[in-house]
Amino acid sequence: MEEVGLTLDNIEQIVLAGAFGSFIDLDSAMTVGLLPEVDPQKIIYVGNGSLLGARMSELSNHIRKDVVEVVHRMTSFELSEVGSFKDQFIASLFLPHTDQRLFPKLSARLAVARDR
Repeated sequence: MEEVGLTLDNIEQIVLAGAFGSFIDLDSAMTVGLLPEVDPQKIIYVGNGSLLGARMSELSNHIRKDVVEVVHRMTSFELSEVGSFKDQFIASLFLPHTDQRLFPKLSARLAVARDR
């Protein structure tokens, strides 16, 4: 996100798809840093998103035009070429994440887990 000038405040919605999205425990995923700490209302589940998208594109010219627009708005880059990626990746290997400022609710969740 930093590479394209965005912050967590810019996230409007996180879409979780497939079996991964269907069975993920949001609290646990945020605790270990798999997902950013965002309002759970911003997270939606779509099931098999690729199959659903293919069906929708097949049935509607309007949807096909939307797909083309989204593709043109996408940004991609090679992570190995991003200077800070290696440092961020190593930091994220630790549980909890080494930069707890990125996860302000982490301490409270860990305290609750210890009290169980």
